[in-house]
Amino acid sequence: MAKLDFTEINDEMERILGDAQTLIEKVKAMNQSDTKLLPILQGPYKWGNSSRKKLEGHYASTADSSQPAHPDLVKIVSRALSYGLMNMSVICVYRGKSEQNQAFIAEKSEKQFPDSIHNNIDEDGFVCAIDVAPYVNGKVCWNRGQCCIMVGLCLAAGKELLASGEVTHEVRSGANWDMDGEFLTDQKLDDIVHLELVKKD
Repeated sequence: MAKLDFTEINDEMERILGDAQTLIEKVKAMNQSDTKLLPILQGPYKWGNSSRKKLEGHYASTADSSQPAHPDLVKIVSRALSYGLMNMSVICVYRGKSEQNQAFIAEKSEKQFPDSIHNNIDEDGFVCAIDVAPYVNGKVCWNRGQCCIMVGLCLAAGKELLASGEVTHEVRSGANWDMDGEFLTDQKLDDIVHLELVKKD
């Protein structure tokens, strides 16, 4: 009967344990952020590569760095997209200094860096604002009516997910900053495609 080579057995066990530990660490890293695993969408529309990268924080349109969108925002806009009524494109999540100040100069924002919610990261490393626009006939559409319909879908998705406990924040649109039910007509700055999470009390 051949003798067992305990050295080889120990080496093999250490290799197997090492592989298992590596796998565990990978799973932990993936679970630290829901944005690493975007919701699987049913229906005719899916996020394009650029939108996915922006949601996950792997995209920067300038030299500025990028940061991921808050998981609640990802769930809300993804649920709106999954209704299958309108295709959508993520325009902006995080804005660094140069991008924010360019938006201010172009009068697309009333705030300079670092005062916009697009410039700030919460304690968990997420951005709590997103700009998303309709994507019609193969391109981003800025038609006011189309944008209003899209925002309605996003706000409805937010209400649905909050009621079911799948998100923990309300969402506000730049079409109705004060959330009083009167859209656009009682405010100076209309930023229809802007969505942000409402801070908890």
